[in-house]
Amino acid sequence: MKTVLVTGVHGLIGNSVYKRILKEGISPLVLNPKIDLRDEHQCDDLILTHKPDVVIHLAGKVGGVKANLEQPAEFFRDNILINTNVLHSCYKVKVSKVVSV
Repeated sequence: MKTVLVTGVHGLIGNSVYKRILKEGISPLVLNPKIDLRDEHQCDDLILTHKPDVVIHLAGKVGGVKANLEQPAEFFRDNILINTNVLHSCYKVKVSKVVSV
């Protein structure tokens, strides 16, 4: 059985994907909420420790319309860091399949 890591399981899409994977009989790895994917070292530790075969990357910083309007640069920067770190960590471990939304 392949090891599947799903990021962002507390969000709308991530939670739906997580439930669907469970229905398929797969027990995906779920991130510890204390892991900050903006931090390259924490992200590397996560991916290098678990060495998943598949990563479904759905994590991101969200805040609603008002927050996005008031802090667009912060949201943009944080999401760029999250995506870059996850994809680069997957590259380092040679994850066979990455789905990133």
